[in-house]
Amino acid sequence: MEMIGSEQSKSFDVVIPFFHQKSIIAYVLLGDLDEQELKVSPIIKHLPFIQTLANITAVALENKRLTEKNLRQELLNRELEMA
Repeated sequence: MEMIGSEQSKSFDVVIPFFHQKSIIAYVLLGDLDEQELKVSPIIKHLPFIQTLANITAVALENKRLTEKNLRQELLNRELEMA
């Protein structure tokens, strides 16, 4: 997985990693649209909700990946049975 470089991460206020079984599988990148004012982003107030949503999304993505992997394995097993 490609890491976020320091230059790229400067344009975001918050970077939330998606974890699945102690591995990072994706990131949520949040930034304030008003870059003219130097103040704490209002995003911070919603951070617990955003983190929960990110975790639920990470589990859903991993479930989808595992389902697709299982379907590919089933197809391969059927082809092997027919051979």
